[in-house]
Amino acid sequence: RNFRFIKPLNNSGTSYQNYKKMEGFEGKKEKVLKMSQAEGFRKGAYAGIFSTIGVMAANHYSTFFKTKLSVSAKTAIALSPALGVYSFTAEMLMYNAGKDPFSYGIYPDGHEKDQPVVQKVDRLKWYHSAANFAYNKPLILIGSIGIPTISAVYWNQNRAGHEHLNLSHRILNTRVLGQFSFLAIILSVMFFRDYMDHKGGLFVENEEGAIVREHEPFE
Repeated sequence: RNFRFIKPLNNSGTSYQNYKKMEGFEGKKEKVLKMSQAEGFRKGAYAGIFSTIGVMAANHYSTFFKTKLSVSAKTAIALSPALGVYSFTAEMLMYNAGKDPFSYGIYPDGHEKDQPVVQKVDRLKWYHSAANFAYNKPLILIGSIGIPTISAVYWNQNRAGHEHLNLSHRILNTRVLGQFSFLAIILSVMFFRDYMDHKGGLFVENEEGAIVREHEPFE
């Protein structure tokens, strides 16, 4: 998110720089944790409902699934998506809301929630937003690139010309090539994030409307 300061809290004349300092106000950690857990439970419950329906359908229509898998395995398949979605959602919200609590409606006690503090603007170019996304959410970027890459490797192992390989060899080749590809993606994203941090971090808009970096570059 990229924001421009427009109004101080309670008309106190607080500057934009002081608002950045206020992001560490007392009680923020508890409020962020409560919001993250609630949102994680909500999305985890949705994921659990769909995964449970999928397991029930597979148990009803698939003889292999019904006879070859134990009750504990079926239970694990049904619960794992819910736990994974809960953990991922809560972790991402804690990270993002911890850095920018105001944009998530988390304010210090005594301030009105409906009083505007910042306003979203769209002056950043697409490449600024893309760089900020890679800087803020490297895990999502790595997963969104890595998973399709591994899927493409496995698809290639099943194309014509690989008939001489059995399933175990295809999986082994996919694992080796996939691990190499994933490692290259991780190193590339982490190098880019380190480069951005060295040059000043995120692209943001200051009070005058100019696009600047979040902090001073490292020497």
